[in-house]
Amino acid sequence: MFKVGLVVLVFLGVLLIYLTNRHQQILSVPLHKNHQYLGYTFIFGGLLGWLSVLSGSAAFFIWFMITLNALMLLPLSCYLLTGRSAND
Repeated sequence: MFKVGLVVLVFLGVLLIYLTNRHQQILSVPLHKNHQYLGYTFIFGGLLGWLSVLSGSAAFFIWFMITLNALMLLPLSCYLLTGRSAND
């Protein structure tokens, strides 16, 4: 259960970073830049959590793969779910 929480923590961090971007498609107005720092804190908190559960190299690898997947899948899924075209 702790590992699932770490995955969710990293995804929340990436979501906060995405929502502060001016090109995000979920909100009409992006969040304030202070939320971006909170997102970075969540992501690196996830790294610290993985380091407490696994060995150093395994924890970094798992954290890195989760972060990369979240950074790739979150904007793509938001784009596909909103149904907006590139010309809108």
